[in-house]
Amino acid sequence: MADIKRRLTFFIKPLSPMTSCCWISQPMQVGTRNLLREKRTCKFLKGEFLVYDELWRNCARPGFNLCKYFWTLKSIATPDTEGFQGAKNKTCRGPLKKETFSDMPKEENDAGNQHLNETMEKGNEKSRRRKTTQVVVVGLSHRTATVETRERLSVPEPKWQEYCSNLKDFCPSVTEVAVLSTCNRFEVYFVVYEEKEGILEVMQFLSLYSGVPVHQLRKHLFVLCERMAVWHIFRVAGGLDSLVVGEGQILSQMKQCYQLSCDKKGQAGKVLKKLLNSAVAAGKRVRSETGISKGAVSISSAAVELGYMKAPHDINKSLTESSNCIIGAGNMARLLVQHLIGRGCHHITVVNRSYKRAEELKEMFSDVNINIWPWEGLMDVVSTSEVIFTCTSSSEPILCTDNLRSVLADSSGTMIIDISVPRNVASDVKEIPFVSSYNVDDLKAVVAQNQARRRKLVQEAESVLREELNVFCNWHHSLGAVPAITRLQERAESIRAEELERVVSKLRDLTESEREAVEKVTKGIVNKLLHFPMVYIRELEDIEERSITLKSLEALFKLY
Repeated sequence: MADIKRRLTFFIKPLSPMTSCCWISQPMQVGTRNLLREKRTCKFLKGEFLVYDELWRNCARPGFNLCKYFWTLKSIATPDTEGFQGAKNKTCRGPLKKETFSDMPKEENDAGNQHLNETMEKGNEKSRRRKTTQVVVVGLSHRTATVETRERLSVPEPKWQEYCSNLKDFCPSVTEVAVLSTCNRFEVYFVVYEEKEGILEVMQFLSLYSGVPVHQLRKHLFVLCERMAVWHIFRVAGGLDSLVVGEGQILSQMKQCYQLSCDKKGQAGKVLKKLLNSAVAAGKRVRSETGISKGAVSISSAAVELGYMKAPHDINKSLTESSNCIIGAGNMARLLVQHLIGRGCHHITVVNRSYKRAEELKEMFSDVNINIWPWEGLMDVVSTSEVIFTCTSSSEPILCTDNLRSVLADSSGTMIIDISVPRNVASDVKEIPFVSSYNVDDLKAVVAQNQARRRKLVQEAESVLREELNVFCNWHHSLGAVPAITRLQERAESIRAEELERVVSKLRDLTESEREAVEKVTKGIVNKLLHFPMVYIRELEDIEERSITLKSLEALFKLY
């Protein structure tokens, strides 16, 4: 005991208050609860800081063997590790790591490190058995960030799976992850056992990916956990959190998020698969059972409406009379064509990198004369167009001051409306004379009237979403009972097998089929005895009541 005390004193004896301390790795999981109950601590993440003298005072009691816990201690704050602040920073870098002490024999170090590994592994497993997974959302949207910030984090749909795979590799606390990246939002949906660690890791990944420092990124990010996270995802799928309330495109994007996450290369597990599937189902219910989608405007229709409002002032003629150019041929472009035709526009030209894709778009509106141009003729079309809509998936600006200034030199007025994220039009285009440039953030004034008309419909939609929310949350909370139920089944099966083994000598005269019958009957008895308790636990909706019941079950059957 004195030898252990000498070693601890050498490594963690404080030179000044709180400048030297030790970190107890998950103290509730290595049996040190009574040991540390009187200490003065400063909590940080999973560890606890405490001055050495208080630790030793609590250790020094008859019959206590400090050797059992010695390897769960690690000196992390000494005069050359930047004191207490350095200790906090060091714990941020990852879980507790093994450390070799120079004055100890190699055999002692190896044995101690092995004990540390076993202790931490048991502690982690025990923690996972007691805790349920938690759903977390970290993201930003048109409500919290400008288009400049959103485009820094945006991920093209073809790279969603690769992005999630990289994020999961970077964040050891994250067990499942999915990403949704659209023109108006970027959100990461993930599942963890430890909220704080998972959120910090994800924020660090987002910062590295976007090149935006964490302290700047935090100004725009929102973080939602558990029930609030699920509620947010349901509202997004229902179109209630969109810039344009009730728009239908977000549901198809959420459905794509679900499909990619459930694919072989996806990173969704049991919880996220169920959650995203429930979100898509909730979005469909909202649109079929309420009028939220009737008469709703989309981003594309809002862009056309903005053009209709601004054209007389910006180009001195109406949108109907002007020559319109659409750069892109995807779903957004299809909606643009649809709403331009609805406004009576007949001078429409489509330019796209894939000429075949542009031709397919033209075939959808065969009753209207739509001109198709190859990508090489882009600037020629731009020079003769008065209203230009951009909606491509390009990660870099297509139109900028350098390529526009020469072709628009003789223009009497040009209006450019960019509804892409990342933006297809550089911000410096506004500096060109007679050019009016708008992006998705400029659509807010257009959709404000739409939102005011739809407030009652939003309330109806939310009542539908609450029903789906309760169903999912009850299912998710019931997962916390699965480990206890599994251990109960294993305990019952082991008892059945042991008792059957005891009388096996008396069953020698039975035939093979008779032995199988005995095996089947005994298993049936066990299953029927356990059936009603398991059903009762799974159907408990009150979280606190379920927790109390599970603790009682573990105590009654000693399921530790």
